[in-house]
Amino acid sequence: MDTTDDIMRETAACRTCGLEFAAAVCMSPFSPGSVLARQLHCDRCVAAERERQAQGRAAAAREKAERDLEEAWARICPTAYRSRLEGGQTDVARIEALPWWP
Repeated sequence: MDTTDDIMRETAACRTCGLEFAAAVCMSPFSPGSVLARQLHCDRCVAAERERQAQGRAAAAREKAERDLEEAWARICPTAYRSRLEGGQTDVARIEALPWWP
């Protein structure tokens, strides 16, 4: 079996969407009548699952980058010096109300 044309196929129903498709079948080289593996999902469902997993990995990477940024900001600017909106003790409105503040 050098190419995908040589792969044995049989009609099967996709476990995800239920549509019939030509499923790839891998036969045992030691016992020609027994099946070692069979494709369970159609190509469209496999591609959709790969895309869903890629989106999940991208979302996890964004969340990690956001956490890393927050941790870096915490090291640079201690909580006491952050604005009250950020959970700190600095009242920005009070500072802006000072007569000498630009």
